[in-house]
Amino acid sequence: MAEKYILDTTVLIDAIDHRRHLDLLERAQGLSIVSIYEFVRYKSRKEENKLLLENSFEVIGIDNAVVLKAAEIFSTLKINGITISDNDVYIAASAIVHGLKLYTKDKDFLFIKKHFKEFKVEVLQD
Repeated sequence: MAEKYILDTTVLIDAIDHRRHLDLLERAQGLSIVSIYEFVRYKSRKEENKLLLENSFEVIGIDNAVVLKAAEIFSTLKINGITISDNDVYIAASAIVHGLKLYTKDKDFLFIKKHFKEFKVEVLQD
């Protein structure tokens, strides 16, 4: 059975803007709505890019389960003196809740992995 995964914004940008990691882009199961936001926020044609991503991938929204897992991640990290972006917390929570591995280039996700063993993440080197 093929591994199910989503892409973090860092890999999404690499694939679409720089033509790297295209194999991951082609087989990804979806994207967090947060990654779509992060991708389109700097684009001049925001709506066009947003629609392209929404039509190409399953969009993983922020539902109650994701909110609760994100709050748990945030609290755990805070207790341990770690601060990472809320966007990364939501992306990780989405991956955990939906049982998906996350491919990223952002090492901050390893802080979450340290405290949440169920979080499947691979940090790509480039």
